Amino acid sequence: MESSAVDLTTYVRTPLSASHVARLRSIGEIVNFEAGDTVVAFGAPNEAFFYILEGEAAAWDEVTGARYGNATLGPSQFTGEMSFLSGGTAQLSNRAVTPLTAIRVPRAAMLQALADIPEMSDIVITVFAARRRRLIESGQAGLTLIGPEDDRAVRRVEAFAVQNRIPYRAHALGSDEALALAQRCGVPADRGAVMLGERTVLADPTPRSVA
Repeated sequence: MESSAVDLTTYVRTPLSASHVARLRSIGEIVNFEAGDTVVAFGAPNEAFFYILEGEAAAWDEVTGARYGNATLGPSQFTGEMSFLSGGTAQLSNRAVTPLTAIRVPRAAMLQALADIPEMSDIVITVFAARRRRLIESGQAGLTLIGPEDDRAVRRVEAFAVQNRIPYRAHALGSDEALALAQRCGVPADRGAVMLGERTVLADPTPRSVA
């Protein structure tokens, strides 16, 4: 999927049509966010699709605590990536960078709309796949593995992530990045670890815990 996905840096975006947006309005609700509010939280269940009407949002790197890239989402754009379709947890956080108004569509209703309207499905899935490609190629995923080459449990999580195309970043034990993360999160520097976001360390890392 990722190898055939479009490149977001060169992709000419196709917006949803007026009829597509009308369908979203009929099955969703209008919601508002203040600047700084989290619209979609990394690691949370994918419960809703957000179509932006006014304002701007941006993807957030929960490991560094900074914005992910320079791109913003504005009117006529939408949140989400491939894990929305599969029912996995969100692989990217999105925060409002200005006051934001959006249509919030529950996941089940959105999946039905995509099944009913192939043209809308093509647009949404193309963008979702491109976002996953960019996340994997950037090495800036919110799931971080320390020492998969030395720790069996971490290695199992890595194998699960690869099999299910879950974006992740990995650092070898003893590397500068691993030592800095271990110090920040208060975990032993000589042991493998699985981290979600900036500071959440999984006490018992398993494939189920990152699904």
